[in-house]
Amino acid sequence: MGADELQRLASILRWVGLIVTALGVVLTFGSHYIADKLLVVQRADKIQAQERLKTTEIELEQTKLKTAELTKRLAPRTLTTEQRDRFITFLGKTAKGPVAVEHSGLVAETITFTEEIRALLEASGFTISAYNMPLGYMIKAPEPWFVAIIIGSGKPPPYAERLLLAFKEIDIDAIVTDGKDIASPGEVKVYVGAK
Repeated sequence: MGADELQRLASILRWVGLIVTALGVVLTFGSHYIADKLLVVQRADKIQAQERLKTTEIELEQTKLKTAELTKRLAPRTLTTEQRDRFITFLGKTAKGPVAVEHSGLVAETITFTEEIRALLEASGFTISAYNMPLGYMIKAPEPWFVAIIIGSGKPPPYAERLLLAFKEIDIDAIVTDGKDIASPGEVKVYVGAK
């Protein structure tokens, strides 16, 4: 191999080296460009994932609240010992008389709670004049207790108002309703509605 051939070979190797170096530079810049784009996409995905997480957490909290509310609504109504004692004490010196107890429907929870109310009235000294089920009418009594005092037409008995106040004393938001079509004159009924 002569000097010219070695010169040519060295020149070819330099060009190949330059091309390889240029390719290396292009590949390096290309990989950096792709890495930057990947980082931008990953950040956008992370932000979207965080927003979805926040939305999911909010929905979960709302579902928990609804579940708690639904559980409370579906829980059977029952009186505590404290409520029973406060009711009986509140009516201790009140004149007593006959009270009819009525409920709406044949749901076991309603019947059980109505029995509790009947027993509470008897323990307070009232005479249960009637215990009727199911009724042919419904009264929109306030949730969650659905209790109403029905007073027949004419002058109500003196214990009717105290009976209403006794229910309010034990945190049962009972209402009074005109019973001219569903109660005898002067009659007092305690109505328990279905949940």
